[in-house]
Amino acid sequence: MIIDKANGSHQEIENYLSHIEKREGITYKEKDNLIIAFSLALLFCHLEKRLFVLTHTYENVQDKLELTGMQNTTLFRRLPSEYDGLLPISPVGMQFGFKYRKDEQRGIGTFQLFRYLGVGRYLLLYMSELFQYSHEYNGAATLLLSGTSHAEGSYRYNIQLPVSYVLRNKGIHHSTLKFIYRPLPDPLGGGWIKISGAESKDKRKRKLRHAIQALRSNGYLSKLLATLPENRQRIMIIVGSYSDAQCVTEALCSFQLYREDEVFCLSNNNSDLEEELNTEYLYERQRLKQFASGNGKILVAPLLAVERGHNILNHEGKAAFGAAIYLVRPYPVPDDLVSLANRTNAFAMDGYRDTWFKKDSLVDEFHALRRVTYDVQSTFFKYGFGYKYLADDERVNLLMETNTVCHQLEGRLIRGGADAKIIFCDASFSPGKADGLSETEKTSMLEGWKKILHQLCEQKTDSIEAKISQLLYGARLQALEQLEVE
Repeated sequence: MIIDKANGSHQEIENYLSHIEKREGITYKEKDNLIIAFSLALLFCHLEKRLFVLTHTYENVQDKLELTGMQNTTLFRRLPSEYDGLLPISPVGMQFGFKYRKDEQRGIGTFQLFRYLGVGRYLLLYMSELFQYSHEYNGAATLLLSGTSHAEGSYRYNIQLPVSYVLRNKGIHHSTLKFIYRPLPDPLGGGWIKISGAESKDKRKRKLRHAIQALRSNGYLSKLLATLPENRQRIMIIVGSYSDAQCVTEALCSFQLYREDEVFCLSNNNSDLEEELNTEYLYERQRLKQFASGNGKILVAPLLAVERGHNILNHEGKAAFGAAIYLVRPYPVPDDLVSLANRTNAFAMDGYRDTWFKKDSLVDEFHALRRVTYDVQSTFFKYGFGYKYLADDERVNLLMETNTVCHQLEGRLIRGGADAKIIFCDASFSPGKADGLSETEKTSMLEGWKKILHQLCEQKTDSIEAKISQLLYGARLQALEQLEVE
């Protein structure tokens, strides 16, 4: 299917748009650009149909196609037939979507394909009830193992079921977190280094190097290491991506503050890591549990790569790292499709239970849910993404999600009842506080975390939810309330 002036299709589109103008009494501005956009939309509709056929018949031809070299064939896989009738379909009714993102620096754009099969979390939450209506017997009892899934306000992490108990190890010492806010001076002039929200990749890298230079200038890293327990004198420097980690490691190595076997950059075995970084500085993610067995003192790692699933212990069975430095404030990528799916699925789960969706027929209920879900998705792409511009409900979601992921990371540092120091260096965490000004949750992520945790832990002191929140987040709330500013 080709749309151009040669085959007349371009003229057909122009005639159609002119007809719409007359019928609706409107005038299109920049009609040439609109014709191009409309043509592109038609092409993607055509492509979607072909993808549907391909993904639904792939199993019949996969042997003949011999696509053995493909690393990821997820796109071509269907859900197992056992899930038919059990997994709720996408509340917006679509299976494929296309997202356009323009690279302002390069002046070109790319289309990203995503596939939305259904609301998978429904199976996790209601596994024990799946067959009550179809076969009149219960499903399998389910154990969901994650303490931080009790995160009210988060689309991504909250379990959306009542929680009544917490498993505790009574033999472990109650760990203490010490939070320090230490903004770094900008060497290019007055003010402080803000890395999160940098306008370009080059500017972000430059700020990362300046941040390491600022930490080096007064020997802060060496002084911090000296304050840690003897068998836990290791620092984890937390950044936003593997590219960030590479940049920071290069800066650390260029200053020659430590031996080659003392500074490492976490690696995911991705060839995209630039070749300039000496491979001896790379530390494979799969080997994280062994980090304490070597001479490493500093590990630079992306937050999402170490937030959960890793017990990095020393020979005493305690957390190997004594401190973590958030060099970059955690913040979700704008228009991230995973965040959109989490938001849509969370809304759908609430919609299944809400009585205001009840209509005269199941079809009417589904259409009502679909209309509102479309509004949810439209809002996601429209709201301002700067922290201080967020609406209150969007801010609560962002705060709870970033609180949860940071809480999980800090959990790596208190294994075995150990204490830990957490240093926040990105001035974006609390811009006003860096200048000695008072701030609220609307301008400071640190103040925002403190407020939402205070509400969870202390609003209903006699409730089960509050007691569980106190067990899960009490240490972090106390650290935020006793935050030191250097």
